[in-house]
Amino acid sequence: MKQGQIDIRTTDYREYMADELALMRWVFLGMATLVLLIGVAGILNVSLATVGERIEEFALRRAIGTPRLLGGMVLAETLIVGLLTAAAAIGSGIVGLRLMSELFGTREPFLADVAFPWQAGVAGVIAGVAAGVLGGLIPAIRASRIPIATVMRA
Repeated sequence: MKQGQIDIRTTDYREYMADELALMRWVFLGMATLVLLIGVAGILNVSLATVGERIEEFALRRAIGTPRLLGGMVLAETLIVGLLTAAAAIGSGIVGLRLMSELFGTREPFLADVAFPWQAGVAGVIAGVAAGVLGGLIPAIRASRIPIATVMRA
């Protein structure tokens, strides 16, 4: 380039920003997956402890002929935990977003009329159901296989 010439380079910011947004989506998806796995591990841990504490009850129920019902019962409990957790998270998200909009909407215009992303709410419910089912599957199987002789030991 000669002295005195202007160097002009065009940059396509749309393509650049689309790449950056795609990368951020993958990062947030990875973080959400990690949080979901931690939730599944928590539900699994609590459910296994609950099944361990209720061995005599489950063995007695199994002795009267309800082994399939036991698995469904434990799975329903973990599913309810997952749904209630998702509902609490969505509710706190809605309240927090509304509160942020009211408190900081006058100072920051982009926060003035923020609406809750209902697609994220639906994804949260799906994640709660998935966490409940995944976290309760092993305890449900364990509960339905408790030996009947456990009642005799108690």
